[in-house]
Amino acid sequence: MSEVSGRDGLTVIIQTPNDGWSADSINWKNDVRVQGYDAQLDPVLTTVEDYDPLVNAPYEAHLQFDTVKARSVNQTGSTVGGSPVTLTQTLNVGKELISSDPNVYGPPIMQYYIGVDRVRLEAAALGIPTSQSATAQSRSFGAFALDAAMEMTIRNRGLFDAEYGKAYLKGEVGLNGQYANLFYNQISGGPEMVMHDLHAMWEMSEGTLGIDEKGVIWRTGYGGAWDTIPETGRTLTEADIIKLALDFEYLYKDPGPGAHDESEDFVITDNSRGVMHFGWLGSAKDVELYWRPGGTWYGTETLASDYGEHIIYDVANKSGGLHFGGGWEFVDRAEAAQIGDADLEFRWRLGEASDVCPGGVCASGKDKSRINFELGNWTFWGERTYGNEADYPYANNLHIKPSSFHFPLIALDAINGDQGPGGFCWGFAYNGPAATCTGNSSQFINLTPGHIGNAYAANLRHSGTDSTGGLAIYMRDAQLQAFSRNVRLLVRDGAGDLIPAKERNVDWGLIYALANVDANIYLYPGGNTANENNGIIADLMVMSQTFDETDFLHQGSNWDHGTHLMIADTNIDGDGNYGETRDAMGIGFLNSSFLLAANDTRILLKEQDGTGDMDYYSGGIDMTSPATRFHYKATFGGGILPDNNGGYGTGPRIVQGALINFNLEGAANVRFSPSNPNDTWDTAVASQYEGPWNDAKNYLGYSAALRLGGLNSTPNGNQGTDGIGNTNGYGAYLSLGEPGRPDVVWRFANVEGDIAFDNGMIDIRGDEEDDDDKPKLVIANNMLIGRAASARVTEGFAGVNVTDYNHNGTYTGQELRANMMLGDQTLGTAVIPSATVYSSITLTTQTPCSGLAVCP
Repeated sequence: MSEVSGRDGLTVIIQTPNDGWSADSINWKNDVRVQGYDAQLDPVLTTVEDYDPLVNAPYEAHLQFDTVKARSVNQTGSTVGGSPVTLTQTLNVGKELISSDPNVYGPPIMQYYIGVDRVRLEAAALGIPTSQSATAQSRSFGAFALDAAMEMTIRNRGLFDAEYGKAYLKGEVGLNGQYANLFYNQISGGPEMVMHDLHAMWEMSEGTLGIDEKGVIWRTGYGGAWDTIPETGRTLTEADIIKLALDFEYLYKDPGPGAHDESEDFVITDNSRGVMHFGWLGSAKDVELYWRPGGTWYGTETLASDYGEHIIYDVANKSGGLHFGGGWEFVDRAEAAQIGDADLEFRWRLGEASDVCPGGVCASGKDKSRINFELGNWTFWGERTYGNEADYPYANNLHIKPSSFHFPLIALDAINGDQGPGGFCWGFAYNGPAATCTGNSSQFINLTPGHIGNAYAANLRHSGTDSTGGLAIYMRDAQLQAFSRNVRLLVRDGAGDLIPAKERNVDWGLIYALANVDANIYLYPGGNTANENNGIIADLMVMSQTFDETDFLHQGSNWDHGTHLMIADTNIDGDGNYGETRDAMGIGFLNSSFLLAANDTRILLKEQDGTGDMDYYSGGIDMTSPATRFHYKATFGGGILPDNNGGYGTGPRIVQGALINFNLEGAANVRFSPSNPNDTWDTAVASQYEGPWNDAKNYLGYSAALRLGGLNSTPNGNQGTDGIGNTNGYGAYLSLGEPGRPDVVWRFANVEGDIAFDNGMIDIRGDEEDDDDKPKLVIANNMLIGRAASARVTEGFAGVNVTDYNHNGTYTGQELRANMMLGDQTLGTAVIPSATVYSSITLTTQTPCSGLAVCP
């Protein structure tokens, strides 16, 4: 303690030694052994029904941070020798002023402030030392470091009074324009991913912050009571909102060779490559957030409801861990204007990252120019529906959407093998054991926690009593039932300043309304190709289902509460008034349901192979799964978007064009890469795309390799799972049907072989880049089929055994083949030995001024 002062309050200033603070390890214990259960002597519990965390918890489970340090750091990431870290805390006590009369006061209140100057918080390793497998106990996810100045202020009646409605809270990471950097690497001296120029901020000017019998609660406006929001006559104020920011540029750092030369850990250089910009900015209203104890759940219960009686998982029976949830509404453009601050409109910003300028200083030939777009003017989709939180998440809460963004359950937990909450019922509204799924015309989908199969080297394989521990992330019943009504293009000059004359506002909606989202994500340490004891291997299960508006238990059509992916015109008559009845319409994929199940997914920070043009696609974030299924069902068509009152007017709501049912199975590799800074690639030659256009800059690169084949027909396709492959006998397939005759479909079934995508580019282009005065979004790539895909497939699946899917005895360049079917009748087999196809999709305005609020 270096200083204490007090007058109208108490200030305590603490300084570290010059070399900072350090700890050998920090543990977060989620579960402990109880009542004498001995993991070495007692049998392993293999079903969730056998597990009671209060009686027979089989294993301790916790996360461990090793070699933890706190020390001073500068803007580029160089630690400052001989400089202590300073932590300041201030405590003040007073009374609430409730009147202009200075002698009239309300209840006593307390204010607490804590702040720290720029500090590096780092951990050399994060692992699960309680894994059943002895070899897995010493593995690490990798190393982390956060460089930031941070502060938080709380003002409340007491620190956590859940009955007081005028609490104040502000927290911020990255102060005074000196934004933070969050680093992650898997091996020292290896590639790194960086959240660069990170700014995170949340500020509640008036609301509730307290602790009740369930946990911590945070609420503003009508948060948690969305059914009481006035339909008309409401004047929004800052007391109803939370100001927020989460803004950063994702960077990729490569250790070498040659010009890359970024082998020093956690340091920003001008060789770092920007990959993309991400931002949530503005404010949310009517917010409710809560944090409560309990992570993974176990066992089942019998549900009796209006929809029948079903055996489902008992979500209330939780082990140690943490779960949180809540919901909010987005502040739209008119409401921001009503408050008097246009920046309070909620926007989702995406686009290019600029060149990297360490400490704000750009090297010769580099600058801070970039192009981004913002999705803004968000609004609720359709009519609100409500449930009873005490009944969550069952009968009375089925299909509810009380707020635009509603996520009642997200859980974090350290687990050991076989200690998951159970699987999904793909095609049914409730999740339960396999018998519940099959008894309700759906498929049971599950990836067994802690099991890693034979696609990897022997010492990375785990199962049963030799399972690996992991970090579990769960989500249930999440809803994003909102859509944006405006796209804003933002152009910055070389100094990073906005160019107002280049701003464009387009009345478009890029719609991704999501309904009924569930997820099980298990992360295990290890798997890096350079050091298998570091890295990440994951089991991923994500599902979103649209349930039919006349049969709430099964998938179908539900325009008012479904998953819809569309492009929309949000102001058809062009008068600038949003939300008028039948004045907005979208086209795309309606009533979607999708399932992603990726087993034993290696998530690798992959080093680039060299510095040539093509080499930039060899590095980046690389994800490989030997057994992946992606199932997508939708209707291609269009529909009238809801108006400001949640209605659709008189007339048809949707027009159906075709029924789409797409199921991909097999091995998959996907990679996102930094752009080539040299801009030397040629344009298309002989109709074959060779790379980004010469003037493309700071785009997002991507590539992929797929080896298709039915998971249920291969020896190891479902290893470590309870079955994720398609059970209808068609394997990987694509079917197209007529909405009026869903029983008659054209189908490509039992698809096998290799497909790759290379030279992929997602580029936002300004209105002068192509000399046509049109801003645009370009998505382009080569698609390689059969033998043409050989090189990308070989490189993508290095270190992962995918020979289960070989159908002609060779490893690479598998010809693509599929059965052509009409209904259930096979017409023949189509075979493509080798092919290359170039594709490009461009989104732009029809004319230079079409749909623009401001025209040059």
